[in-house]
Amino acid sequence: MGSNNWIKKLMGDGKDTKLPALLLIIIAGVAVVMVTGKWGAVTPTTQVQATKTIEATNLAQAERDYEGKISNALQKIEGVGEVTVAVTVSSGARSEFGVNKNQTKNTQEETPTTGGKRVQTQVNDNTQMVLAGAQASGSQPVKIVEYSPQISGVLIVAEGAKDPYVKERVQNSVRTLLGIPANRIVVEPLSKGGK
Repeated sequence: MGSNNWIKKLMGDGKDTKLPALLLIIIAGVAVVMVTGKWGAVTPTTQVQATKTIEATNLAQAERDYEGKISNALQKIEGVGEVTVAVTVSSGARSEFGVNKNQTKNTQEETPTTGGKRVQTQVNDNTQMVLAGAQASGSQPVKIVEYSPQISGVLIVAEGAKDPYVKERVQNSVRTLLGIPANRIVVEPLSKGGK
């Protein structure tokens, strides 16, 4: 019995071929999954992992930059004294660049002799980044807007924060410096020797 006879037997006598054909498709699909070893789970590539590592490094650097900037500014305010600052950044800086968008739409209508009407529409999108400078000298993309990192919260531990007036000045200074609401800023007094 050849392979053609086996397939004909599996397909049936020709009266109801939908079920055996569906069975063959399912078997073929399972065979592909077994051979490739993939069932919808995609493992992250090295490039994606590297991008996440770079993003985490950039967030940590942004936090350190903010902490240094705030700490230096607050230590110069009268009555604040020794200061420790912790900043949490939820997303890094990002930029939007200029792009030229071009869309072409082609519609084709056909009327077959058998009746009815068929309409085919093809849409082509073309997006190109806007570049500034001469091509030979290394063009740079045109930056439309740049967003600062998003700050989730700031903790300031200051020696002078025991005084409510100093505490309020510290909170207002940080609020103004970072442009974030007061509910994201916590100011606490510095504990000396566990007191």
